[in-house]
Amino acid sequence: MRFFALLALSSLFACGARTGPDGLPSPAPEDTGGTDARDAVVLTDLVIPDVADVIARDVAPPRPTDIILFDRCDGAEQVVARFDPDTGARERLFTVRENYEVGPNGLAVSLDGRRFAWSAYERIAGNPGWRIYVQDGIGGTPTRLTWAGMRPSDSPENPAWSPDGTQIAFSVMQQSGAYTIGVAPSAMGSAMLLMGGGRELRSPTFSADGAWIAAVSATNMGGPNVFVSRTPAPGRMFTPIAPYYYPGAAAFTQNGMLVSVGEPRNGPEITVRPVPSNSEIDHIPLPAETRVWAIAAEPNGDRVVLHVLPSQLVIVDLRTHALHVLYDPPGCTLVHNGLSWVYRAPR
Repeated sequence: MRFFALLALSSLFACGARTGPDGLPSPAPEDTGGTDARDAVVLTDLVIPDVADVIARDVAPPRPTDIILFDRCDGAEQVVARFDPDTGARERLFTVRENYEVGPNGLAVSLDGRRFAWSAYERIAGNPGWRIYVQDGIGGTPTRLTWAGMRPSDSPENPAWSPDGTQIAFSVMQQSGAYTIGVAPSAMGSAMLLMGGGRELRSPTFSADGAWIAAVSATNMGGPNVFVSRTPAPGRMFTPIAPYYYPGAAAFTQNGMLVSVGEPRNGPEITVRPVPSNSEIDHIPLPAETRVWAIAAEPNGDRVVLHVLPSQLVIVDLRTHALHVLYDPPGCTLVHNGLSWVYRAPR
């Protein structure tokens, strides 16, 4: 930047013609090897900005983000609310229709913050079960998603958006009563595919590049609790990766690390590991008796947010291991649902 400022200054001197008192061009001064007084004044008065200052002004500030979830902080209403991840300030976005019985881990928000998806239990005569709805924007109309190949008895829940917003992963209860993971385009009428794994899998989540899906086992029988699979394909199997136990929750960081919560040792902790390796690279102890319902990772940073039962939001810095309570209002219920940490959409 200093180079460009000096270049502009030299152009100014080259283009400015000297004039005498009568307005006529004056001859160029004889070069005596000294500095012309008039030039000295210009150079003294000219302020060339510091390069660091210019760079600081030219670099855009970090893109703001929101933590979004269901809560009942406004009475009995099921409200979709956003929380500022730095200040904890809460903003009510919209109310979910009363006759939707929103399920556990039921809310997901697309990475750009513009689209919402949730699972709701509907007591339809002859075919009760879970359904997935999507809504475009805060004021949009909820639309129930149906996919080709889905049987009336299939009961999808726990939606999760792919990073580009073109797919939704979900857990689906089949006729046998077992759960598996389904993946379908986020458009109506498209085909649904089922993935395997041999365990009851719920609460799927995509990696930041869309190349992996992690899911949590719904059973509480000990043994591996977090499973992963590569890019969705029909029948593609999930494999165990983390020896964690209920409640179990998992999320991917922006750089592809899998962050899991559970109690594999002597108490609750967060474990960080690369995928598909089963070797942990870090673990962060949590206070005793901590019960984590859900976890979400910052889309452009190194923090995660935990929904700690009953109604706390806790921010954890994965670099420093620092924990702080972001939100813990008296008399406010955070509905047992999925957390979404997404980019802030224009209002």
